Amino acid sequence: MLEEYGYSHTVYVDADAWPLDDALRFEVPRVDGIGCVAALPAQCLEVELPRGVSSAASRAAKERADEYRLVTDPALRMGVAEAAARLGHGYRVVNGTNSGVVVYNNEFLKHARWADWMHALVNVSRRGFYGDQTALTVALGRADVPVRWLHPRFNVMVTLPYSYVLSSCGEDALYAGRAARAAGAAPVSIAHFTWGPKPWMKALDAWRATHRLKTNAVQNDGPLANDYRAWVRETLGARRVARFFSDDAMAPLPNATAPGSARLDPRPFRRCGALTAGGAGPCHGGMSSVR
Repeated sequence: MLEEYGYSHTVYVDADAWPLDDALRFEVPRVDGIGCVAALPAQCLEVELPRGVSSAASRAAKERADEYRLVTDPALRMGVAEAAARLGHGYRVVNGTNSGVVVYNNEFLKHARWADWMHALVNVSRRGFYGDQTALTVALGRADVPVRWLHPRFNVMVTLPYSYVLSSCGEDALYAGRAARAAGAAPVSIAHFTWGPKPWMKALDAWRATHRLKTNAVQNDGPLANDYRAWVRETLGARRVARFFSDDAMAPLPNATAPGSARLDPRPFRRCGALTAGGAGPCHGGMSSVR
């Protein structure tokens, strides 16, 4: 319907994703179907679970297999292929994505009968989908869907655990590591506050937040918190801030930009980089340890 009102594209951005520049506007016209960042490599969504991995990565792989059961389970994947065939198309497994930032071409959605496709996928399994991110990943696999893989700068996770890095070596995780390594090391157009208290929560204090654990490989949310809060205060004004947020929720965090508040453990990223450079697949390359 949106295209009938002159809107060629729809840009979806999660509530906890914060645009830092307008670079995405140059990508939008180039999206003929759906645009999003590549996360989990397609091979990580294959049926066979990885072998010889660390326990944390193994657990993450098992959880991923259940989350993406419509493509990891042979019987369900056959059901997905049959659903695509009923609409006149083939099917293949593609990269997983992060649905925090997605660009849709409205004309494509209309002619691709996208709503019918999603309804057909929901009915493949009695359990339905794990969530919207899983649904999008499965839906992108229809052979006629022109996917534009956006540069990872457009959806940069600022907090993520070891297990996520080690279980996939996804392009999004590797880029998040580069962005956290040093200011300006990798451009960030949209920062995504994943896996942790959001910037409007008091728990984000860099020294006291319970999410700042050794199990997190990247914790780059602290340095961005005060900038986000300053932007909210400037945009909404004191009266609206007081109306929409609890007392002091948008006050500057005293330790958010202290030295060391942005934490990056380079070991899992070095391991992923070595596998990528050597041509080994992250999900079948023997992620036996963190070095």
